[in-house]
Amino acid sequence: MGIVQVLSYQVTEELSAGHLVRLLPEADPSPTAIHLISTRASHRPAKTTAFLDFAADGLEQRLRVLSRSWNPPASDRPGEKG
Repeated sequence: MGIVQVLSYQVTEELSAGHLVRLLPEADPSPTAIHLISTRASHRPAKTTAFLDFAADGLEQRLRVLSRSWNPPASDRPGEKG
């Protein structure tokens, strides 16, 4: 057992499953932009393009899940009707 500070998208599944608990939500850092930078496509190796596509898709999916967990529908919020 211990305390760790990680980027929220890295532990979305663990938080949702209840394996981890957010201790100080008021101390969460501001959102940080994530940039995937490379050379122009005409000079980029196919492996790099494949990685960029994979990383962008994976991050987009995780961020979508994360945004749903931060903003659940009103019907899922305690004391609110949807």
